[in-house]
Amino acid sequence: MSQTFEYKDFIGSVEASIEDGILFGKILFINALITYEAETLRDLRKEFEDAVDDYLEMCQENGINAIRSFAGKFNVRIPPELHKKAATMAAKQGINLNAFVTDAISHQVAACEREIPTTYRYMEQQLTITATKANDFDSNTTAARINSKIVEVRYAN
Repeated sequence: MSQTFEYKDFIGSVEASIEDGILFGKILFINALITYEAETLRDLRKEFEDAVDDYLEMCQENGINAIRSFAGKFNVRIPPELHKKAATMAAKQGINLNAFVTDAISHQVAACEREIPTTYRYMEQQLTITATKANDFDSNTTAARINSKIVEVRYAN
């Protein structure tokens, strides 16, 4: 279940206050703090959409860019052992750690966009690598079997 709303290319959070008995949220990834609240999900969605419309109108009136731009840089804290493994794998591939992390994030984003579990994405990647290697040795048998497994993984969901 998504914990966000989407409307006109804007994303809004959905949160709850059990203590106050309300739902609330804010428009994400903008250069302002715009919040909304309601008692039901249906009303919260309406409040979110109204908040987006009001924000867009305010931005247009004041000549403000409505969507926050991203710099392309951020800090990530990971366990030291994972850091070492990632740096080692990057070195083995002849790329720097930034390129390695960019590739990993790109793969994860693509998997989420396709709504394919990461396990299947990883299996597909490994089978593709194996099939490519097998094509160099025996393209009529091993590669054909492996390629048929790739198709099974792709259509498992």
